[in-house]
Amino acid sequence: MASKFHVQLSEEWLTSCLSSLPSPLPSQPAEKDFDDEDLDEEYIYEVYTQILNNDIRDTVNSSTTNTAKLRNAIKKSIQQAGEAGEGSRVTVGEDFMMMVQVDELVDVSMNAEHRAERGASRTQGFANPGYYRGRCLKLAMSDGWVKSGPSGGVSGGFVLPVVAMEVSPIPDLSANTLAGCKVVLKGPFDVGAGVAMLGPGNVAVLGGSVDALVAMQEQAVEAGRRKYVGGTGGAT
Repeated sequence: MASKFHVQLSEEWLTSCLSSLPSPLPSQPAEKDFDDEDLDEEYIYEVYTQILNNDIRDTVNSSTTNTAKLRNAIKKSIQQAGEAGEGSRVTVGEDFMMMVQVDELVDVSMNAEHRAERGASRTQGFANPGYYRGRCLKLAMSDGWVKSGPSGGVSGGFVLPVVAMEVSPIPDLSANTLAGCKVVLKGPFDVGAGVAMLGPGNVAVLGGSVDALVAMQEQAVEAGRRKYVGGTGGAT
């Protein structure tokens, strides 16, 4: 199942997920890895849907080879940037492929007032009124890694986000993409000063959302609308 979803699922979460699905369920021996052969396509689809719409901090095992590769590249690029600045980029290899969760997207090519104006008329799904030449999305993403303590979803332990910037617009993402959307990151790409540099060839959008994150996203849009579109306060 790890190869199908490009992520190592938490066995605790997967067991809970399977137990919540309608009976009959496939037989799951007590001490056996969860393999695709244990689940028919209907169950795989149901699990996939749950993965897309649950917080990745709850669904995955954060200690994986790919997580380590990405975190090490981030750490090394920050160290190199502090030491020399020039030549501080670290390349994540072409064999890298991992599902992550987009927690937040901001179009940094606009100031706050323009973002609020667009947010006031935002649409859901993958409609892309914000897809235009010169756009630059900044993304805060989660790979499920929690620095200390058990995974705790949105309100759990301290989570260091994976920060990324578009080097060219990614067609299936926009500032309107729902928070909690799952994407697959694919190498090769560079990480400079702790920021992953991503283009269309590095991101495959899967979809989904997380209710708690969407609620925070909508609150932020409404706060921006009141401050700027409502006429109170100036642009920053």
